[in-house]
Amino acid sequence: MKIVHVISGLDIGGAEIFLEQLITFWPNKHDEHVVISFKGGAIAERLRAQHILVYEVGPKESWPHVFFAQCAWRTWHLLKTLKPDVVLSSLWSANILARTFCFVLGVPLISVLHNKASFLNPVKRFLDAFTAACFLHNRVAVAYGVAKSYEDYPLLGGLAAPIRVIENGVDVDGLCARVALYKPERSKAFVFGVVGRFIPEKRILFLLLSFNRAIQELRAHGVWEADLPQLCVVGDGPDFHVVRERVAFLRLQNLVMLPGIQKDMASWYSCFSAYVSVSQSEGLSLALLEALAVGLPVIVSAQSGAAHFIPSPQDGVVIDSTDEAQVAAAFIKLFTNQEKYAARTEQRIEFIRERYSIVHTAQQYERLIESVLSKN
Repeated sequence: MKIVHVISGLDIGGAEIFLEQLITFWPNKHDEHVVISFKGGAIAERLRAQHILVYEVGPKESWPHVFFAQCAWRTWHLLKTLKPDVVLSSLWSANILARTFCFVLGVPLISVLHNKASFLNPVKRFLDAFTAACFLHNRVAVAYGVAKSYEDYPLLGGLAAPIRVIENGVDVDGLCARVALYKPERSKAFVFGVVGRFIPEKRILFLLLSFNRAIQELRAHGVWEADLPQLCVVGDGPDFHVVRERVAFLRLQNLVMLPGIQKDMASWYSCFSAYVSVSQSEGLSLALLEALAVGLPVIVSAQSGAAHFIPSPQDGVVIDSTDEAQVAAAFIKLFTNQEKYAARTEQRIEFIRERYSIVHTAQQYERLIESVLSKN
């Protein structure tokens, strides 16, 4: 069976890493996987290292409309040439093109929804709902909250085929093994870790301001400078320079680390003492699962629906991610109760291993494809 994956890019990101893991842990090793990506990146190179054929169809530099037009033209011709048995698409622009082209070519399609519909602006949300309603195909959401956000879209949301939920999965044992290699290097500092793109939806600047508020409160309560917690935000994006400038303005250079994009997160997870996400758009963040999979307590946004994925109240704090004071209080709570939260490290790892294993997720995708193909 030939499976063609269409995705908007292959830089470091949740959907991109998930695609890599899905292919790596695909149950039937005789199936052929081909990837069409609008942009290259670190994940493209890692897939090629596995001898996966990857096509990068977008020009290196061009105006946005020219870029999209070339991506559409080359994707159309590649789909006609490759003659896939089934197509899996991920991320908005790839989903839109794949739905249109697969409908015309008569190729079965499964489009994967990684973020809530609220992540999209009104125009993109309408086009997403329109193509979902008019070009019949199968949709998979990585969390129930994501599925509900699309199904509740006025008018068109109810016209499309029902959305199946297959929750994200991670390679728990592989990640823990890589993290263990770095454990001896871990410093004594308490580090709040964040992984994500520096884009408005991730709300990194808000997170920084909340962290600064927590630091000021800890200083006011007599915590020595050398004992204060640190914040490490791994990633890059349009807001990176704004955040870095604000770090300097707040004089937090000694407490905030901005290492940029990292190809392998294992060494960074080994440095983290807790994980934080204030994003409101993600249904099930892959980074959140990875953080729990290596035993970290977490701070998560109530608006994202991520509370569903925390094993117990002893494993994290759920916050209103619009309330700076509440986020600051969560920072302080985890920092001042380190021993309490560290006691459940093994339970968190086992929880993710049992419920969110990438092996189980890949098996569900394989069964879904078999079901789709049997109906065509």
